[in-house]
Amino acid sequence: MRVTIGLSVRRQDCGSTPGLTAQKADIEHVPATGTLGQYVDYARAAAEAGVHELFIDFGQSRVTLEERTDMAGRFIDGVRAG
Repeated sequence: MRVTIGLSVRRQDCGSTPGLTAQKADIEHVPATGTLGQYVDYARAAAEAGVHELFIDFGQSRVTLEERTDMAGRFIDGVRAG
């Protein structure tokens, strides 16, 4: 069985909720909201649970392209470091 999950990540401090926060969210609120590290942990847990594809959309964040690219890079590095 192939399992796919899609998430759209927004920055909460930009008026868009739910989304990416600077402060750690309660575990029951992840993946609806959380820190970048919590999204990394979520992705690792999903892979361990057998999820084959996980789509993370950082394009919903109201930040510059450079900030968005940096955020995506840190996410990938975090998942690979797992």
